[in-house]
Amino acid sequence: MFAQQLRSNKLRYAGAAVFCCLGLLQAEQPPQFTIQGQVVDPSGAAVAGARVAAARVTEIFASASTDRSGEFSILVPPGSYTVTVAAGGFKDAGREIVVRETRAEPVVITCKSQIGRR
Repeated sequence: MFAQQLRSNKLRYAGAAVFCCLGLLQAEQPPQFTIQGQVVDPSGAAVAGARVAAARVTEIFASASTDRSGEFSILVPPGSYTVTVAAGGFKDAGREIVVRETRAEPVVITCKSQIGRR
């Protein structure tokens, strides 16, 4: 009986320790903020299906595809990012942005057509 109670207590303490560790890991994650914007062509028309990525230095941090309105939304912690866009029939485009803990203005990225490119 004593051995069974000891094992039961060990399991309780182990479970509590795991729960506490998970709580610490959750608490250490930086707050997340959204990079929102729209990808358009030079005439202002939406570019649907464009791939948008937010990167720090050479590491892609997060990415998304634009919807049929050319809009996208990417969740990232505060910091400096290079936001790049790739879409079929268009030259790759990009923009440097800084995500702060205050509300940010939407990002508009204009893609230029590859037609006539040599």
